[in-house]
Amino acid sequence: MRLTGWLVLATAAAALATDQEATPLFDSRHAPAVLVEARRLAEPPRLDPNRLVRGWAPWRRGDGTYWLVPWDNARLQWVDLESRPRRLIFQGEVLGGGEEWARVTIEGVERRVPLGDDFALELPPATEPGRRQVGFRLERPGSYALRAVAIEPAHSVGGARCEAATCRQTGPSVIEAVRRVEPGTRLSGVFVPPTRPGADQRFEILMRDEKGGERVLFSWRARGRRFVIGRRPFDVEIAGRRPGWVRLRLRATGQGSAAVWRSLRLHEPVSEALPSPRPPAAPRLVVLYVMDAWRADHVGHLGGETGLTPAIDHLAESGATFRRHLSVAPNTLPATKALFTGRVSLLRGGRGLGQNGPRTLAEAFADAGYRTAAVSGNGHVSRRQGTARGFEHVEESVLFGDEEYQRDSPGYNDSAARVHRAALAWLDRLEEGAPAFLYLHTIHPHTPYDPPPDLVARFTGGLASRIDGGSQTLREIAQGRYRPTADEQQRLARLYAASVAYNDRELGKLLGELGKRFRPEEVLFVLTSDHGEELFDHGGVLHGYTLYDEQLHVPLVVNWPGSVAAMTVDAPSDTLDVHHGLLALVDRATAAGRPGFWRHLAGRMEPGPEPTVQFAAAASVPGGIFAARTERWKLIWAPQVRSAWGMGGGFARTHDWEYLFDLANGDESVNLAGARHPEVDWLRSRLAAWIETGLAQEAGGEVPRLDEKARQRLRALGYLD
Repeated sequence: MRLTGWLVLATAAAALATDQEATPLFDSRHAPAVLVEARRLAEPPRLDPNRLVRGWAPWRRGDGTYWLVPWDNARLQWVDLESRPRRLIFQGEVLGGGEEWARVTIEGVERRVPLGDDFALELPPATEPGRRQVGFRLERPGSYALRAVAIEPAHSVGGARCEAATCRQTGPSVIEAVRRVEPGTRLSGVFVPPTRPGADQRFEILMRDEKGGERVLFSWRARGRRFVIGRRPFDVEIAGRRPGWVRLRLRATGQGSAAVWRSLRLHEPVSEALPSPRPPAAPRLVVLYVMDAWRADHVGHLGGETGLTPAIDHLAESGATFRRHLSVAPNTLPATKALFTGRVSLLRGGRGLGQNGPRTLAEAFADAGYRTAAVSGNGHVSRRQGTARGFEHVEESVLFGDEEYQRDSPGYNDSAARVHRAALAWLDRLEEGAPAFLYLHTIHPHTPYDPPPDLVARFTGGLASRIDGGSQTLREIAQGRYRPTADEQQRLARLYAASVAYNDRELGKLLGELGKRFRPEEVLFVLTSDHGEELFDHGGVLHGYTLYDEQLHVPLVVNWPGSVAAMTVDAPSDTLDVHHGLLALVDRATAAGRPGFWRHLAGRMEPGPEPTVQFAAAASVPGGIFAARTERWKLIWAPQVRSAWGMGGGFARTHDWEYLFDLANGDESVNLAGARHPEVDWLRSRLAAWIETGLAQEAGGEVPRLDEKARQRLRALGYLD
């Protein structure tokens, strides 16, 4: 029976003031955290509350899988719902003989513990129900192989599940929600007691605020073993005088049949709704220009080296530049699908677009009377991948990697020049005054890092290394078949920068040619990238296998003289904002409420107390990697099959399946996975809900078949062996 069939409205909710709006406590944006005890901790890559959290590397031998501590940040996590002394029983094997010790940290207190093949760790009683953690550091790293961790004494295991605004719960268990709320926020609902309660059953709603104080909002206790009929509506205030984080816990203790929480709703003060900004009337020419694998730190006005991108910097000076723009994917195909359709791929990033999929930007512009063309050097944007759906003209002569393309090569990668020539030729063939939507995609600074000789000399002069920046070279490095020296790494990074400079030089020429054909106010020019590039950050090269910022932080410039003011946007934005911003020009009904980058240009961000969250997925990696971030925190999950968990490729692969970075106190180098903070726990619920919702929406559809010519093009870019 589906839980949604039990929904009823709380009678108390009807009495709420009309200046509040009710939303489910758990919905498509906020997933519940269900805490139950377990007798054994789950092995990686499980993301259960009872688990090995980080720092454990797999070691396979004949009798099974062991877990080693190769560094000093290993951590365990388990759920403790009752306050009593417990023991963790470690089952494993001391390696190499001799005496071995570990330094164990429990709730901030470190102690030195002697290790044996099997040993016990005594734990103090829990101060409050919830997650508990142990830090684990060997004095001789890698000297202990862990088989399993058990908990004694083992408590009975409760259960809980939630759907929509209803939860069913047995004890012992906790259903947790973390929200940031405004003063006056209330929680309402209906509690349906267990029909056959146990004598010791109790159900409570507990609230803990940022100051650490906890209070009971609601409590029900069994009165002997008797059949119970009835409902208990409740309506309680959960916020104080100031906005802040609150942790709400639905707690069940004792044994008996299940109770049900129905119509769990938050009633928050209604913020004055800002009208959705309406973009100006669509211009005659809309250019969506993508540079491939282009990092934000390789732009002059975003902190890159002086003189690297003068044409792009000039474009930004007279338009809007976005400083915190992220891609939703670390590689071309899923990033482009999201750009064109407004939907993020979570697991099917390697699939092209089918004919019956969601409407694309090109189809929307065509429906509005625009002529449409795609001129892309990347074979992932092509008819064969389905990503060219909606474009009346697709220029295939510029696709990088064809034999014909190589025959006409000037001796370096001239993708930008070819793309620009083909685009201008198409524009010149249009009837006078025809509106046009033009998608341009160059293979710069994507591999091969092969700029013209003058830029090679300018950017690599004085370096001893002569390593080439070809796709095959970079793939050998990525796969661990070749370990570059520090000098070789520096040369590859400089060849990448030179490729950016080449595209910038050619872009300046293109802008000059457009200026001869159109008045400035007739052209909306949107410049961005599909994703970034590793360049040996976190030990890797190329892209597609991690969700670190070097993969996701990309430039975005929106230039439209007379309609977009010169400005710098510090608010977070992503690929979907570009999609919705362009869609809003030609389909205002569909884009209503989703104005995309126009909300940033108008200075109108969504009201509400919660931080803005940016999501991303490495959807081409088997099993997927997923990320959510706020201005301060970044959370990454890699819940893949055991043979592939972790992030990175080749020698740069890491062996953690969860990453947490405090962006306010450093970069993405110290993994704090398991750390407790209200915003972190809230971010976990947002990421879990995003994944669940996205997987439910991800349709199968057709999978375009690639012929040998398409494979040849992708192989030249390093996508295929």
